[in-house]
Amino acid sequence: DIAQEHGEGELDDAFVQRTAVLELLETLPPDSRIVVTLEEGAASEEGLLGRPEPTEREFHTLRQFRYVRQSSYSWSFPRSTQGDANPVYLEFSHPVRQENVADYISVNLPDDDLSDNIEVWGSTIRLNNLPVSYESTYRLRVSADLTDIYGRTLGTATVIPVEVPPAARYA
Repeated sequence: DIAQEHGEGELDDAFVQRTAVLELLETLPPDSRIVVTLEEGAASEEGLLGRPEPTEREFHTLRQFRYVRQSSYSWSFPRSTQGDANPVYLEFSHPVRQENVADYISVNLPDDDLSDNIEVWGSTIRLNNLPVSYESTYRLRVSADLTDIYGRTLGTATVIPVEVPPAARYA
């Protein structure tokens, strides 16, 4: 019973009444569209009035782990003790595995140890305080071996050009 699995009071009774639990006999393939059809006459219990017409619900299984986009908008503020840190945000399709992320990212800059410059926030990696000049460009390389929390790798390396914006101007 779905209500017992989630504990009393956690689920709305109306939700429980309109919920069907499907038990799969095999694992669904990744990156697939799945359609579940309740046929006309389907009822939650024998003897009850069934559905007047068929209905479909669809979902998609886990999609491929991939790089989505980058942005370099600086969220620094005039009174920040850190100052303008020229951040780069790399967004991925799924949450990134945090362990050893610096091993999978490189830049064409003199400092090759990025471990102090990287933070992971779910599906976003932030690189911050890199030794870059304003209004310059550099390249980031993300290894094909970068892994998401499901243990899947990107599969192909990605090279990302980054343009460092002009210095912030405050009045």
